[in-house]
This record gives sequence, C-alpha cells and structure tokens, in this order.
Amino acid sequence: MHPHESLIRTHVEGEGSERERQEVDEHLKGCSDCREFLSFVQDFSETAKDLADDEIAANEPHAPKSVIIAYEEGKLDAETALHLRAHMLFCDECAEAYYLLKRMRAPSWTEVVIEAVRSAREFLLKPIEITGMGELVPLPAVAMKGPGEDSEEGQSRIEIAQQVSDADGETEVRFTVEPNGSGAAARISVGMNPPRPGWRANLLDVDEKTIASVPLSKEKQPLHSGLASGTFIAQIVKDEEVLAECRLKLQSSHEAHSHGDRST
Repeated sequence: MHPHESLIRTHVEGEGSERERQEVDEHLKGCSDCREFLSFVQDFSETAKDLADDEIAANEPHAPKSVIIAYEEGKLDAETALHLRAHMLFCDECAEAYYLLKRMRAPSWTEVVIEAVRSAREFLLKPIEITGMGELVPLPAVAMKGPGEDSEEGQSRIEIAQQVSDADGETEVRFTVEPNGSGAAARISVGMNPPRPGWRANLLDVDEKTIASVPLSKEKQPLHSGLASGTFIAQIVKDEEVLAECRLKLQSSHEAHSHGDRST
C-alpha cells in the first residue's frame, strides 16, 4: 500500500504528525516506488530554491504529452528533465498530467478504520478514519440506544468508492461493509460498473494470504461473509497486476475506546 502523495510532500517539508512521519519512514524502507517519488518531491523543492524567477518559465506553453511520458519513464535527458521539473512547479496542468501517469503505474490505495458498535438492540458500523485515494459514500447515520446506554451513532452499511485506472481508462469500484447479523462479524461485497470479467477482487488477511477471490463479472457481488475484528486487504487485480488496494481495519467499540489516539 502506498502513502498518499500529499503525505510524502508534507514529509519532505517536515510537516504532518509524528505518527504520519513514522508510517511514511517505515513504508519507504521497503518500497522503491515511493522512494523514487520522495526523491522527485525533494528534487522539486531544491529546484524551487535554486532557480531564479526568470529561469522557471512559468508562462511558457504546456509541455508536450510525449515529453511528460518520456520523463515519467526516465528517458528524458538531464537538461530537459530539469527544465520540465521547474515548469511543473508552476504549471498545474502539466503537473497533473505527470501525477496521472504516476497513479496509472501504481496501485490506487485506501485505508479505512471501521468501528463495530453494538447495543442491546442492533449492531452498526461507524467509519473512524480514512486515508488514501478513496472516499466514503455519504449514507444516513442511525442513532441507537440500549438499556442503560448512552445514545451512539452508526450506519447500517459503509461504502468506500475508489477510482481504478488502467490503459483503457478509469472505472469506479465500491467496497461495501455491512453487519452480517451474527455477533461482531461483518460481510464485505464489491461492485463495479460496468463489470470487468477479466478482473478479480481478492481478499487477504493481515499476513497477506488470500482468503477469498471472485471475478468482477457482476455489478455487485459478495466477497466474504464473516469478517471478525482485524485487518484485511481487498485488492482489484487484472492479469496478476494489482490496480487498487483497500485496507480495512475492523475493531469493536471497546477496542476503539482503548485506542482513542487512532480515532482522532
């Protein structure tokens, strides 16, 4: 799983929380792609310091897409690469074209922490934290209260929408997490519109061992029906290439209360 670009940029600038910096440092030890991106961001920062305003050429025409592609592939000569980096510091359109290429060559990723909230009457889910490229789909919250309990809010289901890219374009994947009605377990399903029969959704446990796998031949289908508390990784795979990952951390309400620092 790759830290979001903004986390790496704040890491270079010495900003962000201590926990975020530690997570980025730990991830960088074993990820050459993110080390390369870190080097790119550091190079950007140094370029901004070293170049005079008249050398940056902020108002020059946009770089040809072929030049940006060659730079992303590492095939651009050093002088042209330096000029392009300087240009992209002030050209959002060219920088966005470059970042789009980077995203297409690396898996889209999301991490979401979900708390299981139980009362005497019902079992609901509550999204605690989400990072990465996905987003929570807005759903109505439900207030519940058991005998002698304070009222809590939760949801009957949680949906995470995530854009997935390949050479044929972008599509949206939705992971849905719902209570399954038995204890503190939950079920997860995956949806894609239109379906991609050649793609698969895999579910891995915390040790990254596959525990479920389904072809994405329908708009929505179950992936697993009995997830207990723990960490799971849902992957979208095409021809053995991972296009997207969604890391789910399921915790019961007493776990969330005993680790309050993770819900801030």
